[in-house]
Amino acid sequence: MASSTPHSVAADDTPSPEPTRLFGWRFDPTAQTLSRDGDTRSLSYRASQVLWRLRCADGRPVSRSELIAYAWPGQIPTDVALSQVIVELRKALGESARSPRHVLTVPRVGYRLAQESESAETEAGRPETAAPAMPRSPSGRMLIALLLAAVLAITLRLALPEAPPPPHPSSATEAALQLLDGPRPATSSGATERMPHLGAGGRTLAFAVVRGADQEIHLLDVASGSTSILTQGARDRWPRLSRDGRYVAFFRQAPGAPESELRVAPAAGGASRLVVSADFLGSMDWTPDGLALITAVDDGEGQVSLHRVALADGSLTALDLFEPAADEQWISDPEFSPSGDRLIVRVGPFPHARLLLADWPDGAHRYLTEDSRILAGHTWGDEHHVLLSAQARGRNALWRLDIDRGRWLHLRNDTLSRISASGGLLVFPRRIANISLHAFNDGEGQAVSVADSAFDSYGPRFLGGRDALLFLSMRSGSEQFWIKQDGAGETRWSDLRDAIVISFDVSHDGRQVLYALQADHGITLWTRDDGEDVPRPFDSPGWSRLTAVAVLPNRDDAVALGTRFDGRSGLFRMHRGGEVELLQEGDDFEALQTTADGRIFVSRRSPPAYFEWNEDGKLLQPWLTVDGNALHRWRVVDEGLVYLGPQGTDQPPAFVLVREPGAEPEFLRSWTLPLPPASFDYRAGRIIAAGVDQLDVNLMLWDLRQILDVPEGEDEAAE
Repeated sequence: MASSTPHSVAADDTPSPEPTRLFGWRFDPTAQTLSRDGDTRSLSYRASQVLWRLRCADGRPVSRSELIAYAWPGQIPTDVALSQVIVELRKALGESARSPRHVLTVPRVGYRLAQESESAETEAGRPETAAPAMPRSPSGRMLIALLLAAVLAITLRLALPEAPPPPHPSSATEAALQLLDGPRPATSSGATERMPHLGAGGRTLAFAVVRGADQEIHLLDVASGSTSILTQGARDRWPRLSRDGRYVAFFRQAPGAPESELRVAPAAGGASRLVVSADFLGSMDWTPDGLALITAVDDGEGQVSLHRVALADGSLTALDLFEPAADEQWISDPEFSPSGDRLIVRVGPFPHARLLLADWPDGAHRYLTEDSRILAGHTWGDEHHVLLSAQARGRNALWRLDIDRGRWLHLRNDTLSRISASGGLLVFPRRIANISLHAFNDGEGQAVSVADSAFDSYGPRFLGGRDALLFLSMRSGSEQFWIKQDGAGETRWSDLRDAIVISFDVSHDGRQVLYALQADHGITLWTRDDGEDVPRPFDSPGWSRLTAVAVLPNRDDAVALGTRFDGRSGLFRMHRGGEVELLQEGDDFEALQTTADGRIFVSRRSPPAYFEWNEDGKLLQPWLTVDGNALHRWRVVDEGLVYLGPQGTDQPPAFVLVREPGAEPEFLRSWTLPLPPASFDYRAGRIIAAGVDQLDVNLMLWDLRQILDVPEGEDEAAE
């Protein structure tokens, strides 16, 4: 039976890495070692991942693309990188490429591991060498221990409730996915390319290219590969081709202007025409009749809603497709289905959002996704499938969602981004980034990389003092907790499966971690104390949405921001055992923190400020009003409150300390890396944050027609 906990059994065919016997060696994928008779050989992280994936295939061939997706999640390395890993593995196992015995090449496919019998036969045909030591038979005491362990394991498995199996695609679809060629580069301008849109049939690709302070609109003929420049010398964004391919709509931001211009230009070239100016947000789409555009407009009072923009006169009309709920004050990024009968929109600001499906034009609607940690991009694959760039089931990946059956198909691990599809082709940005955890000391000293990662490391928290860190990373192919000690390596701390971490907190003494998980069966909370090998449930059911959690000093209580099944939203105190108390009602809370002595702090959007909970008065008291961008980038510390905020025009943001309400902010240091961090932690003058050292973006084209329902005409047109 499958366990209902998201910490154990994997839903895919690759189980959690664990020590195993392999060709006479003891292979420990977590320690990244091969050991035998006192001989221990270290493997690189990539080599360990590749060897584990081959081991789990039980001798079956594994394609090069599958090995790359597993060992290099979210990246597209060259074939040379995989070949170098294979050379490393063969060397560690004592073989060569000319006469491999264990790691075998499967021509035009990939690699496989020899079965033990094959390896033995190969050895028999070789000149005699010193035989390895005969493994000793286990003693009677060991046999008893193994038997007891097996009985205990079976007992525990039977005691756990069985969870419904996650939906899986048909074997035919899985087989078709395995036969797909990998993505190929679609563009190569040498600059950052973003905001792609594939026109009807996948014939033309419109995209934005960053050139210094400007952002140009380019058009690519997919069949020939020729590119034309539609706009230059301006800051243009979100190009959208009309259904007949004759026009391109886009937004232009004039220097110093508070509003954006919606413009339309002929795709063949020529001057653009101003339609109307407004505070437009997100992308847009053409109505099926081609007479208007649907896009999101900010009303200036915190609500972002869809509007119809008539091309003839530029008039704006609010769409009343459905009545938004109290927590649906942000509805944007519309996209019509190929038939024009349905519309998908995101509900919630980027990147945290849900995806909603609405009939056009009557407005009947339903959610396609539940509350997601990250929903970066969405597009129609065909009339019955939506393609998503999202964090789900513990992976940052591209997904195909069957909107009629609710089935998810994992396409490939990749960085999250805006995407576009048409004619069975998918375009997505390939982000080449070096993202790692950086430590800063007070003052303007150099940042020091303390936890590197080939994919992503984020959400850092100090564990007690300033010499140990707990952070999240996708480096193993799914979201996991990792620990980094000063002067030591990085150790995986969790075994999460098919779940994402909504929020987590570390007690101030570093001895307890509280975290909330979103899985197929709902939201669960867990705690793990110092010295414990497995987490324990923090029994607090009944959450329909949970955005933040924080520990309290007594460890049996915690606080949370979220929405209950009974409809209540706000700040809650949770007691271990299930009792939940609403402290402050509201739907505009952003983040939550607590202090070592149990004080509770929150940030709110209206107005953008930090508040402290007054237990005696049972109310929130204003602590500090800040820029809205700082609502997630703050920490309550022993000295007061530290946040990352703007310094001024053309100045990098800075960390500042406010010791008490009304006190003058004290400058700590500037943030010098290209992009601001999503979060950080501060302890005794040391700051830890995730930083992007290098970022480049190019567009990739992936042919998905074998797993999408594409009309014949569109197939031919796309070719």
